[in-house]
Amino acid sequence: RPCKLKPLALLPATARHRCVARAAAGDEDVPDGGEYNITKNRAAGGERRLASLYPFVAASASLMVLWVFGPFPGSWLTGVQEHDTFVSDLYQRLHFDTIIAPASLLLKYGEAGRAPALMHALPGAVWCALAPLQLHPRSRTAFGGGLHRWGGRAMLAAAAALMVGYAVIDANALFADVHDFGGRGGGVADAVDAAAAAAVASHWTEATSSVLQSQSAEVVVGASASYWPGENGTLPSLPPFNVVGIRSIAMWFIATGVAAGITAARGGFRYHRRWALRHVGAGLWVAGQRPLFAALRVAAAGAGALGLCDGTGDTSAVADAFYYSGYATTFVYFAAAEWALREADTKP
Repeated sequence: RPCKLKPLALLPATARHRCVARAAAGDEDVPDGGEYNITKNRAAGGERRLASLYPFVAASASLMVLWVFGPFPGSWLTGVQEHDTFVSDLYQRLHFDTIIAPASLLLKYGEAGRAPALMHALPGAVWCALAPLQLHPRSRTAFGGGLHRWGGRAMLAAAAALMVGYAVIDANALFADVHDFGGRGGGVADAVDAAAAAAVASHWTEATSSVLQSQSAEVVVGASASYWPGENGTLPSLPPFNVVGIRSIAMWFIATGVAAGITAARGGFRYHRRWALRHVGAGLWVAGQRPLFAALRVAAAGAGALGLCDGTGDTSAVADAFYYSGYATTFVYFAAAEWALREADTKP
């Protein structure tokens, strides 16, 4: 019984992981007092918080698996003509195109071929299916921890694959505001983008004015043409607010996955748990956004039908619902991960 014989810090990584898991489970073979008592109390506090969130994690993961492999929308088949025709026809028959959003929101990735479906949606479903398994306490002790280790490796491999698919989506500029909403990114993003564009225009106007005042007319023509970083002397443009946001989330998803893998390989399981929870939050928020967006659109359509408000079917209203639901779920899932990883403050 290595948990009884040596201090926790002196045990090999695998044995230390097993002892921590047994301490969290309240195993009587793990002695009370000292570092084990701290470990047991902290782990138990963290497990209680995670247990309260686990049903939501499992429900979110199940929704995404059904989203990808179910008959509708069956995202892993996007790009197959028969599938896309079926989804489009059913979407219109249910009047989702007028109540919720245009069908292109579901089918646009097919414009980049089968790569987004096979390299983003498919590994994304595998990643989602593994997330609740990896967070369940029993997975960390089943088969001597082997199930958890191999599940983690598979989950990180799926994460790497789905990010390759995301790169294809990004390279083809298949963003909702540009592709589906006529350039509308929601009220917040539109305001930020307008302010950024105005700031850039003001900066470069002032810079060009100084050049005009200090150079002769002949020199200015060549200087101003080379001075502008945009093509043909046009103003430079900044990436849209929503594009910057989704790329930042993508980088955080990658960073948390890498950190979770490194800390596990080094045996730092306390830190591994933190990064794993952050990694799950960074990827699973998408599952929460879908039903929230649909609920907002149905509520707006109902309000419009009752004459309570106008313009509920406008592109701007759809963009608002889509992106505001994304902001809200991102915040909730990220905050929930941070809350769950906070261990109970205990003293020996």
